[in-house]
Amino acid sequence: MNRVDFTTVLERLNALAEVYDRKAITQKAGDVWWQVLKSHVAADVLGVIDNWARTRAKWPTPADISSAAGEALSDRIEQNAAEDRRRERREIEQMGSTPHGREVLRLIRDFLAQPRDQDYHRHSKGVIEAYLADDCLYYVNPVTKERKPINGQTVTAQLARWHAEALRIPWAEVERWKREGLPPVWAAKAARVPGQDDEENTNADKATGSPRGAPGPESGARGALLEANE
Repeated sequence: MNRVDFTTVLERLNALAEVYDRKAITQKAGDVWWQVLKSHVAADVLGVIDNWARTRAKWPTPADISSAAGEALSDRIEQNAAEDRRRERREIEQMGSTPHGREVLRLIRDFLAQPRDQDYHRHSKGVIEAYLADDCLYYVNPVTKERKPINGQTVTAQLARWHAEALRIPWAEVERWKREGLPPVWAAKAARVPGQDDEENTNADKATGSPRGAPGPESGARGALLEANE
């Protein structure tokens, strides 16, 4: 709530004080009430105050009002979530009530079950590599095919973050590569030349920041995903 809302809250509290035969809230006491209640929605606080005399025999403390307002917010969130679930179920049931709707649902399920194609993964890797190298990205108009540069590292970073999520790579890992001047995991792996002896490959690992035999960023499920999509 803001200070204007809190003025209304104080008015309601002082009216409630008369019911409980309490003194009006002083300025110093009002500052305490403000600090406790300012993070709440004004409507929730006012609702609690308006209903207090119906159910409570004692004058409320700031903590009492804060707790009750928090419960009101939680209840509203749960009610909204339940209504959203009911609406989604109704929409799906209505969509699947006709042969055409059932066919559309089947196509959606089939599409979601498909693996991402290789071109998408190559594109995602390219965006991340451009971010690491501070290179300019380009937007291609789907109609005219005209390429226009996307300026600004903020935009580039956001795009790189989205594509890292698509590849299931933690953003903190990408930031570490950029901060330490390391290549991405797929580039580090590509630097290893099949057939080289251990000493040569070890030197290549040192150059790419991917020490051999140690669990690196490419290990685990994420590494398997990247290997499958290279």
